[in-house]
Amino acid sequence: MSDIQVGDRVAVAGYGQGVVLSKWGAYASVEFPSGSRHVPLNQVTSIDAKERRRKEEQAREEWQRKVEQDLERDRLKSAVRDKALSELQDAMRADFLGVDDLYQSTYSDALDRPAFFRKKGGFRSRMDCSQCQCSRGERQLAR
Repeated sequence: MSDIQVGDRVAVAGYGQGVVLSKWGAYASVEFPSGSRHVPLNQVTSIDAKERRRKEEQAREEWQRKVEQDLERDRLKSAVRDKALSELQDAMRADFLGVDDLYQSTYSDALDRPAFFRKKGGFRSRMDCSQCQCSRGERQLAR
């Protein structure tokens, strides 16, 4: 077995359990309670290597779960953000001046301030006179 390392606890049929002292080629020197033996690696089963593989697999599974949880959290956060932007846009159409209070009271957790102001600025620059109801009857630009 290529994953056997010096220091591993191993089991060998006919000798019992021992510890690998050294490895060379296809053989290992193993210390058993009855003394040291040179044993072909194909007869050695590493107890520690199995444990290492099990721990590596657990770590891989844990990492995969974390990646999936992070992706799900990001997806939900994006959905909440998109919903907030959509509802704020609707609110801007109905009451542009009151949208700041609505943002502060309802949407500030879902949407950061710069994103809110970009949306608000973009909305205002796209408004035509029929939407803003300016007294001059012409388009007003954001200042």
